[in-house]
Amino acid sequence: MVKLISRWIMKRLNIILILSILLTGCSSYYKDVIRSLESKYKKGDVIIVNDWALLRSSKFFDLHNNKLKITMIEKIQRDSAISWYGHWGSEHEIYLVSATKFEPSDRDVFIDAKVLKILNPKDSSFYFIDGAPCSTYRNTVHLIQNKRISEMSVIPVESAIKIWGIKAGKNGALMMNTKK
Repeated sequence: MVKLISRWIMKRLNIILILSILLTGCSSYYKDVIRSLESKYKKGDVIIVNDWALLRSSKFFDLHNNKLKITMIEKIQRDSAISWYGHWGSEHEIYLVSATKFEPSDRDVFIDAKVLKILNPKDSSFYFIDGAPCSTYRNTVHLIQNKRISEMSVIPVESAIKIWGIKAGKNGALMMNTKK
């Protein structure tokens, strides 16, 4: 009970701090927040900005250092992270960030965060993206980067083998369609 009350108080204090900084316009705070997120990212933590999961950052932290206005940062508790983001939540700390005026740039690799639960770089599932077969995690990320996912389905092993044969379907399949 004490832990629950303590978390509730810390969330409220974080929101109050961010709102007060937003109202006073302290730009150095944003730079500190961006630097803090960058250090978490470099440590291997997952940063999710407005439902976009940052997978590779070439320029994200530099580009957004002055422009990105953070309205909320929340570390997801381990149990919730695992249930929402599967393997990513079990192996990494996950931070949700809400920010104004943010869109992924072509210089970085973002994927729709709802895909994290079923997309695993260690898994050798067969992927089918917008009607095109894709046999590797890397190519899958390339096809879905910076695109919203409109629908996705996990195809069990038996069904995947019937559709694509034993070689492609032996580990099941994942079908995704992106928004046009």
